[in-house]
Amino acid sequence: MLDEVMKNASLTESFSCDSGKCGVPNALKQIAKLVHARTELKTERAAFVLSQGGYDQHSNFVDKMGEKFDETNTGLESFVKEMKALGVWNDVVVVTVSEFGRTLTTNGLGTDHAWGGNIHVLGGGIRGKQILGQYPPSLVEGGDNDVGRGRLIPSTPWEAIWKGIAEWWGVEAGQMDTVLPNHKNFPPRALFSQNQLFTN
Repeated sequence: MLDEVMKNASLTESFSCDSGKCGVPNALKQIAKLVHARTELKTERAAFVLSQGGYDQHSNFVDKMGEKFDETNTGLESFVKEMKALGVWNDVVVVTVSEFGRTLTTNGLGTDHAWGGNIHVLGGGIRGKQILGQYPPSLVEGGDNDVGRGRLIPSTPWEAIWKGIAEWWGVEAGQMDTVLPNHKNFPPRALFSQNQLFTN
């Protein structure tokens, strides 16, 4: 049944890519088809995980990162247009995360594993044009938050972004311990609320 539904999902965007690196556009096209078929599939809400490797750039950093960003941007441009065409963009949240950050200093060819990093969130209902968390007071090697070689100590816990998204998703306060079991390890001011992240 799912195969038939996916074949019949008529999208307005082609999700084409010129670079030959089409993993992200192809994956987002499949997600768009599932969103398109949400009524037929009787889906009230859904979460999709898309994985893209190749960011572990210990060498050849500039060229490789440019390729990865181009691929991601190409896919996201088509996905956003498709969600708007379906009239659901205000009900969609896209979160980009990584399991670890990168050093701010080079190893001579690229960067190495680090701690602090960035999470990007976009969607029609997102309260945009803001940086949440604390921007480092200095990006200079040896600064206050640098534990060596540009490895920054995170200012914000992993749970911070997910608390607000979970609230928006409909998770009630009494369910938060199950959804985010470590959230109580942090003061409430360190966790972002739905109102901080969303306009709707």
